[in-house]
Order: sequence, then C-alpha cells, then structure tokens
Amino acid sequence: LYPDRLGEDFLALQLPGADGGQDPDPWTATALSRLLVAGAEEPPVYLGRALTVLVETAKRWPHVAARLTALLRERPDLAVVGGTPVLVSLASWEAADVEVLEAVERLFPDHRHVDLDAGIAAVTSWLHTRRLAAASDPAGQARLYERLAWRLGHAGRREEALAVTEQAVEIYRRLATVNRAAFEPDLAASLGNLGGRLSGLGRREEALAVTDQAVEIRRRLVTVNRAAFEPDLARSLTNLGGQLSELGRREEALAATEQAVEIRRRLATVNRAAFEPDLAASLTNLGGQLSELGRREEALAVTDQAVEIRRRLVTANRAAFEPDLAQSLTNLGGRLSGLGRREEALAATEQAIEIRRRLATVNRAAFEPDLAQSLTDLGIGLSGLGRREEALAATEQAVEIRRRLVTANRAAFEPDLALSLDNLGGRLWELGRWEEALAVTDQAVEIYRRLATANRAAFEPDLAASLTNLGGRLSGLGRREEALAATEQAIEIRRRLATANRAAFEPDLAQSLTDLGIGLSGLGRREEALAATEEAQTLSAAAQRTDQQQRGSRRRRTSTIVARILGR
Repeated sequence: LYPDRLGEDFLALQLPGADGGQDPDPWTATALSRLLVAGAEEPPVYLGRALTVLVETAKRWPHVAARLTALLRERPDLAVVGGTPVLVSLASWEAADVEVLEAVERLFPDHRHVDLDAGIAAVTSWLHTRRLAAASDPAGQARLYERLAWRLGHAGRREEALAVTEQAVEIYRRLATVNRAAFEPDLAASLGNLGGRLSGLGRREEALAVTDQAVEIRRRLVTVNRAAFEPDLARSLTNLGGQLSELGRREEALAATEQAVEIRRRLATVNRAAFEPDLAASLTNLGGQLSELGRREEALAVTDQAVEIRRRLVTANRAAFEPDLAQSLTNLGGRLSGLGRREEALAATEQAIEIRRRLATVNRAAFEPDLAQSLTDLGIGLSGLGRREEALAATEQAVEIRRRLVTANRAAFEPDLALSLDNLGGRLWELGRWEEALAVTDQAVEIYRRLATANRAAFEPDLAASLTNLGGRLSGLGRREEALAATEQAIEIRRRLATANRAAFEPDLAQSLTDLGIGLSGLGRREEALAATEEAQTLSAAAQRTDQQQRGSRRRRTSTIVARILGR
C-alpha cells in the first residue's frame, strides 16, 4: 500500500497489540520471525526493505517497536545484513533501544566497509551522543570523538569528521600539558588525523602545520621506543609527504615519503599481514612524487608494486581495500600514459572507473570525487587513442561532478575542477568546437591564476600548462597576438621551474618554446622564432633517456618548424 505511511499503518494494525485495532489473524503473532528469520539459510532478498519499513512503523506504533526491539535483541545481525538503509533508519529512531544498537555495533567490522560505511557512521553517531553525555573521563571523551571521526570520514561526511577531530585534539592537548608521557602518543595520532581531514577539505597550509607537529612528537617517541612508535612515525611521514606535495614542495615531499617507505618495507618483512596495506599507501604516494620530479620509470615501478599489493589485499577483503586499489590503478594509468604506453594506461584507468562507479552508487559523498578523477584520466586516455567522442563524454561527466563538488566546498575541489576544465577544452578542440574549447580553457586559466596567487609553488605548473593550451586555442582561432602573450607567460613560469628542477620541467619548457616559435613565425618575426625553436630543440636533445618516446616526437616537430622558418 502506498504512500508509505499508509502501508506502515496497515502493517501496524495487522500485528497484535494495536490500540483500537481489530483482533488480527492468529498467524500475525509469529509473522515477523517467520518472514525474516526462521528456516532461511540465506537472508531473504527483501530483508533490508522489510526491516526499514518496520523501523519507520515502530517510530509511531509502540507495539511494533516492542516486537521489533525483541527481534533485534535476539538477532542484531539482521540489522547489519539488512545493510545501510536499515542502519540509517535505526539511527534516525530517537527512541531506539540502546542495548540493541550496541549489539548491532559489536558486529561492525573494525575496518572500512564500502557497502556499510554510511550506515555504520549513522549508528556510531547515535551512540556517540549518548555515550558522551555519560562520559566524565576526558581521555574517554577524546577516544569517543576519534572513533566517530574515523567512521564519519569513511562515510564521506568530511566537515563533520573535521569538527569531531578538532574536539579530540583539543582534549589531548590539554591532557598532554599535564602528563606528557601518557598522552603525547594520543595527541600525535589526533594531530595526524586532523592534518588528513584539513587536507581533504583543501585547507593545505593548516594541514601541514598540524602534521609537522605530529611528526615532531613521533620522532621524539621513536628515540624512546622504536618498536612501539615507528609504525606511527611512518604514517605521519606519509601524510607529511602528501601534504608537502600538495603545496608544491616536491623535494621535501619525496624525502619524507622515502623515509616512510623505508620503515614500512622493513616492518612488512617482519609482519606482512599487518604492514603491507600501509606499505602500499606509501608506495602509491612515492610513485606520484617521483613522477612530479620527472623520474617516470621509477614512479612506474613503485606504482606497480602498490597495485600488486592491493590486488592481493582485495582478494582477501574487497570491502576494506577496493577503494585503495582503485586509487593505485588510477595512478598506474597516469604513470603508463606519461611513458606513452596508452593502451595499458587505458586498461588500468577503466578498471579504476569500474570500481569507482560501483562505490559511488553505494556512497556518493565518499566516492564521487574519486570517480571524477578517474573520468578525467579516462578522457585523456581515450583522446590519446583517437576515440574523441568517448573522451569528450567522460570529461564532461568529470566536469559535471566537480562543478557540483565546488559548490559545496570550493577550497577542496576547485583545483580538480580547473584540471577537468582544461582537459575539456582539449576534448572540445579535437572535435572542432573551437569557441567552446576556448571558453572553458579561459575558465581553467582564471582558476589557476587565482590559486597560484595564493600558492605559487603548488599551482604554477598547472597555470603554465593551461596558459600553453590557451595559447594554442587562441592561435588556432587566428588571435595571434593574444596567443603569443599567453605562451610567453607560460615560458616565463617554466623557465623558473626548470631552473629549480630540470628533469621535471625542461620537457614542458621545450614544448612552450616550440609553441613560441610557431607563434612568432606566424607574426613574421622569423629570427626570434628560429631562436626559440632552436632552444627547444637543444632542450629536447638533452632530455633524459627515460623520456625517449616523447623526446623523439618533440624533436621531429621542432625540426619541421625550423625547416619551415628557414623556408626549406
């Protein structure tokens, strides 16, 4: 019977005990246990829906509440098997039985579970409110905050997780002031969590500051007891490396991450089951940081190791480790693409997309940002293989998701939106939609200019790339003077970047110089065009062997331009 409330009332009136109702049929006295429990080797397919309806009915009918509570006291596992909708419904029932929800909580896995995370967070939050009110011990309160934040984070409830973590840090700071030896380890753990939450919300400078504090504390603790505290130090170093990388401090990021990998390799040798997941996380970060520094072959090797470990972990526990595997597969696609291995890159990216689409269906808040990342990479991969219409569709999906995310949290997601817009410009240009391509590339440049003003080290490489693309779009539309101005800005940035890191940024500088040669030639400034193109050719010739395929392509292109400029 619909609407739902009418169906719930009909159900309530059929169960014994309804005030003012007719005497029900005798079979209804045992209906719930027979329909939901008795004799089934596997839970019935309708279990989740049935329990959700019962919970909603129980909120308004006391006799249904009593029957449902008795059933769940006997079989709390039914709530977990029923899944996230049942758990969320239970957590929205203010008068739910505390003992029932505690019994349900005891059945939760002690790790993330992609199918249940949202429901687990809801139940944990319900219990947290009641436990906090009864807790008089500050350390106990801090532990309650930490546990809730962990569950909220897995559910994608990032702002709430941050607020709860800040409360835990505040308590531990106070306790550590009184008793440093007892509470500094807890303070370091909470600071590490706080750094991760701030970073995930785009508050990168604040994240780095608290992570630095966590590392400082844990380095000191390791000198006292290496066996006890080295795993925690490795965790903080991994976080530190990621946050330094986000701020463009690439060499420092690499140093921190390499220390973490060294520790975790050693620990995993002694206890593989306990430390391999952590090792895979550090290897994933290390691959990204090596790639940013132009060490592409090394980046691919460690990313391959991370994928190998995470595939094995997923075989043992899919619900816990599939999100991590998707991240490593996405990174692997990027590493392979950077080395010109497009078919392999596309295969890895498509595997990541398959996982992330499924995860986003289960928990949109937690996994849509990751899905957008993989869709952006998919667009790049498909474009490189000439599948332009498919590439455009994937990139448009990424932009759509990221525009929505930016509306909710600009600081966290605007850099990602700029990247997707830049790629969308490329996809539109390839299909001859030139004015649209120019418009979205302009948007990307505008965002990156603003970001680079606030954080030059982190965002100038992206700004230079977008300016290069903008110059190409303007040139293709015959707006040569504007194109030249954009290209010259890109060159100014890339010269400065290449001075600091030749391996990472000289190939990009060579590309921009080649574009400058084309632009100057089109304006009749042949001597300047020849100088720019010859410099590009010199840089390409000096590029490292690891970039051989891309270097050959650039050298052929610049040689052709030189010949054209000289009139050959």
